[in-house]
Amino acid sequence: MARSLAKSGAFSTLYVMYGSAAAFAATLIVSNGVGEAGAGAFFQIMAFFAIAISLSVFGADTGLVRTISAQRALGRYHMLPKLLRFAFIPATLFALLLTLAALALALPQISPDLSDQQRTAIFVAAPFLIFATWMTLCFGALRGLGHTVEFTFLQSALLPTLRILAVGLAVFLSGSMIYLALAWSLPVILVLLLALIWVRRYMPAQTGIVRYRPRHMAGNQAQEDQAAEKKDASQQANQQPTPSQAAAPAPAASQPAPAAASLETAKSFWAFSSARGVSAMVETVLEWIDVLLIGLFLGPAASGIYGAVNRCVRVGAMVEHTARVVTGPEISAAIALADRQKASRIFVSATQILICVGWPFFISLAAFGHLILGFFGSGFTAGAPLFYIIGAAMLVQMAAGGVQSVLLMSGKARWQLYNKLTALALALTLNLTLIPLWGLQGAATAWAAAVLADCGLATYQVYMILGIRPQLKEVLPIMALAGGTPALGAGILLFLLGTSWWALLAYLLLVMPLYLLLIYRFRSKVGLEKLVNSFTRKLRR
Repeated sequence: MARSLAKSGAFSTLYVMYGSAAAFAATLIVSNGVGEAGAGAFFQIMAFFAIAISLSVFGADTGLVRTISAQRALGRYHMLPKLLRFAFIPATLFALLLTLAALALALPQISPDLSDQQRTAIFVAAPFLIFATWMTLCFGALRGLGHTVEFTFLQSALLPTLRILAVGLAVFLSGSMIYLALAWSLPVILVLLLALIWVRRYMPAQTGIVRYRPRHMAGNQAQEDQAAEKKDASQQANQQPTPSQAAAPAPAASQPAPAAASLETAKSFWAFSSARGVSAMVETVLEWIDVLLIGLFLGPAASGIYGAVNRCVRVGAMVEHTARVVTGPEISAAIALADRQKASRIFVSATQILICVGWPFFISLAAFGHLILGFFGSGFTAGAPLFYIIGAAMLVQMAAGGVQSVLLMSGKARWQLYNKLTALALALTLNLTLIPLWGLQGAATAWAAAVLADCGLATYQVYMILGIRPQLKEVLPIMALAGGTPALGAGILLFLLGTSWWALLAYLLLVMPLYLLLIYRFRSKVGLEKLVNSFTRKLRR
């Protein structure tokens, strides 16, 4: 398990790192091509599109991750086609309704304040919402089937690559919002086609999916499902336990079976997914609400500056997203088999990796933010002080580990929903209060407060209620190494060389290699021996 997790984690991390770099490059192209105001308008289009996708999917992608991985762990392969139907049919209807609503709202009679470019951009991008919804659901199915590497390749490598090429072409042609919206939307279709092919290929043969049989040979689906369920029950009653099942501690007789162990119905699927859907929508709103409100209060130029800061921070936040992708199905399967010790081991490993990668990134961002934002254009450097405010909150979030993944895979989607709603209420209140008073610093403070509120609630629930948490001796060594090395190195270089390109170059060429060398040297003490050994084996090959 550890070797497989390390392997998928290694590839997924590389893909996510590439995807983050590609998204960063796309933002650079837009900001340098159309300036702060144009970038602000582009970020607003991205925000509306992202929120619409979250609303149309409504958590069904995460529902597929949890239910497919759990039913596979229990050997109920015949349930997988039903799970896909549970997700795709309602989500398609949601996407269609949202597309029609967006097209209607873009009409001059309903929204007269929209500019001609914004109106045309909505007309161009809205029809792609249905394809984006199907693509997102296929991503969830791939994760549930255990193919996280393929998923991260599609989401974090292929899609960003196509978008960066399309955005570059759009800026070269004219830089108008029409071309930019089309460039952001068109790549979805190609990625969707490949995702559909892979989902079909990786579906287990035992699912009983009818692919080429004529309709008259398909039989009664309900009777087939009932027969398959009886067969599964008979096999589970008679078969000998596998080594992994024998090693897993059986739940006490007085305790109820885990929720994931029961057969999923459309009602149970959407009971989980709908709560997750609201949470995902709230997450998306939390990610973009400050960009939208800054545009409202301070104008598109300020929105562009803050959007550039947002994109930089999201590069580091993708590490936590990767931890969810890689560990989610494993945690769900472990919980379905009542193996809480295995779930805890996966969680501790994810926490160590988050600290190892996330802490140096945000420390580096705070130290050299002025230089990094200079890549976007001279007007964007005003956002550099925001990295201190937001970065401090992100360090806390990384140290908490993948608590969000544990909540979801434990079936506690409603807990996460309440956490997200609390964070959103705090973010809205503070944004509306602090942006008029402090400007960009007020928005950053609101963002940091929302991150800490959400992370604090989830950490308490996972650590104290679910009982899954790392020991201090498991995380303190990696904290000391991941925090001390980049902070001390950056501090010395900035003192000697000032905020200059020479300081940044020396940091990248001296401090970061030293940090990697220390990670390798003390890999066993910081808990990363299996991950480091996995990387070194791949390099030898």
